[in-house]
Amino acid sequence: MIAEPEARAALRDVGSDPLAEQVWILAINDPNLSEDSRRNLIEDLNEDGFADPQNVTAAELPLIVSRMALIEELLPDAMDPANFEAMLEAYKDLGNMYDRLTRR
Repeated sequence: MIAEPEARAALRDVGSDPLAEQVWILAINDPNLSEDSRRNLIEDLNEDGFADPQNVTAAELPLIVSRMALIEELLPDAMDPANFEAMLEAYKDLGNMYDRLTRR
């Protein structure tokens, strides 16, 4: 079992650090964590780890792409509807960030 504070700390580096990613994946799939905790850990992929989530920079584009790819990988095996819906929400938000950066 991963404690929520440890999972929250790992969240900052999900998409750029494989060890942090493993910790985060274990946490979001831990039935001992509340549904709300798991949902927040997933939905905050569009906030934690970014200097200013409302004003992402081109330098952060690889992190956005990496997190979107991770969601695509995990989504088919989401442990329950709460995780599934949270992943869809996070993917949508990350996609919006991607679109803002790649708009011409």
